[in-house]
Amino acid sequence: MHPSLTHTPAVAATTGPLPLPRWRAWGVAVVAVVILALLGVSSAQAAPPPASVYWVGDSSVGTVDIDDATGVLVDGTRNNSVSTGCAGNYDWTANSVAVYGANGRDVCRGSLDGVSPAADSSWITTDCLGDAGVGAVYATEEYVYYMCTLGGLLGRVNVDGTNNIRNFGNSGGASMSYAYRLAVDANWIYVTGSNQIRRYPIDGGSMDASWAVTDVGDVRGVAVDSQYLYWSTYPSNFIGRVNLDGTEKNSEWIAARAESGQGVWGITVTGSSIYWMTRTAGSVGRANLDGTGIVWPLLDNITANGQNHKVVVLGGTAKTPLAAGPTNSAAPAISGTVQVGEIVTATSGTWTTTPDTVSYQWQVSADSGATWSQARGSDAITNSYAPSRADVGKELRVRVRAGANGGVLTAASSTAQTIAAIASVPSTTLYWAGNTAVGSTWINDTTGVAIPGGRDDSFITNVPWTDAFGWNGTKYYVRQDTDKIGQKNLDGTGSTTDLVNTLCSTLRGSDGSYQGVGSIYATAEYVYYNCSVNTWIGRVDVDGQNNIQHFADGPGMPPGHFLTGDANWLYSYGGGAIYRAAIDGGPSQVIVNNTGDVRGITTDGTYLYWASTS
Repeated sequence: MHPSLTHTPAVAATTGPLPLPRWRAWGVAVVAVVILALLGVSSAQAAPPPASVYWVGDSSVGTVDIDDATGVLVDGTRNNSVSTGCAGNYDWTANSVAVYGANGRDVCRGSLDGVSPAADSSWITTDCLGDAGVGAVYATEEYVYYMCTLGGLLGRVNVDGTNNIRNFGNSGGASMSYAYRLAVDANWIYVTGSNQIRRYPIDGGSMDASWAVTDVGDVRGVAVDSQYLYWSTYPSNFIGRVNLDGTEKNSEWIAARAESGQGVWGITVTGSSIYWMTRTAGSVGRANLDGTGIVWPLLDNITANGQNHKVVVLGGTAKTPLAAGPTNSAAPAISGTVQVGEIVTATSGTWTTTPDTVSYQWQVSADSGATWSQARGSDAITNSYAPSRADVGKELRVRVRAGANGGVLTAASSTAQTIAAIASVPSTTLYWAGNTAVGSTWINDTTGVAIPGGRDDSFITNVPWTDAFGWNGTKYYVRQDTDKIGQKNLDGTGSTTDLVNTLCSTLRGSDGSYQGVGSIYATAEYVYYNCSVNTWIGRVDVDGQNNIQHFADGPGMPPGHFLTGDANWLYSYGGGAIYRAAIDGGPSQVIVNNTGDVRGITTDGTYLYWASTS
């Protein structure tokens, strides 16, 4: 196909048999239909238009027409350089509308014909962290899905660029890194990473913790039809296959005959064929879905570089659709009081066909039901849920997905109810510091057990990551950079402000090195800090006044880490021992030797406690 030809958009093979982007093919087909109709001959006898195979090259996309049922290429239709303006750094996909690619932290969009839509290198901005950015993209005719390379975060956006849901799905705390490929069917979004393949519900939410294909290696291609999930692994020359229920895994289902050491990368599936692409030398292979009829190379002399090795087929033989799911005749319901501190339970509702699979997802809405997102907490995908204190005032509902006989999962939702605040806030709160936030949870004053829904993992947000932090009854204190200590209200209000510049980095060690603030301990009157290299303990008033850099001696050996105290003493760790100095300053002495590599100390005034890596 010549890139200057205008065409009617095709539809990806993952959604069924739809027209191909070839005016000439369509023209022949339409004329044939008209002539046959005039002759009284059924148009069903007309040959369907060919499928289109697309592959990623250096900075463009190549394409050729193919008879998907036979694997025969259409002469004169190959074009090695369709300038899309969006080849993608890690992954690439297409539907009838456009080409989409992973482009750093953005998703780019380009054209199938080199004309329209215009190239946009930052079509969608994501919440993917770090330099790794977006790792995988996948397009249907309605949505473009994207997966962050690290962290297990899944996003979804409409194909027109609207309604970009950056946290459409999450890993639910499970490890899910190096996500390089996505595949989608009527029920699930499949993602590869961390030597495994996992799946997310098609309507968003947490990863399905009950399903995984493990020990698959470094997967660089994944595809799905109504019965099987397929994958390719670098540098293996095989394509694997497993039933969608996770049984009958075969990691060497097809020997794809890739070049030695190059491995099979991107793969795609139509209703009758599977196609794959090799890593560097550049070739495309094809086989029937029963594993026979392997043709390799079907296409060769394809120039590719980096990690842009993926093949996409638009059109072709339709996939067998999944069977229809059960119909909901009575909606799910919530029983119990929708209030923080309480636990509510969901019923699954009534269905015309008895489901053999039922899953739950609790959802909240901050805009009176206009949009919904998965509720907080690991229990948000069970039939019982503790409403979170962070969601007070929001609407809560439960969404149930039911299926039977391997068919489409049907969803139904309960009536929404507003989450009420806890009747009485307990006096005991546990706090902890994470990478960029402080979390807290309420504790029952009598039993010591956490209050249901009393946990908030982002109670204080936008704080820097550090291993130096402390708090008293009103403030949270954190090392802002090498020398500065910042403060923020412990109730989560306000912004982080500077408390003091300790000037710790001016106190260099014997080798000239410096590390700044190593630890922080706060009382109602003072904030104490430890300078890492020289191990001195400093003290400053809670209002930031009267900074005494060498208030007391710290541990006798660096690094000075982990500081605590009581009414009489300051305790600090360094060099395999714990030291103490008087609360009103002065020299220090060893009180515990051979502690191992301590990672936390505290005291109740009677005993000193410590945790070590040993």
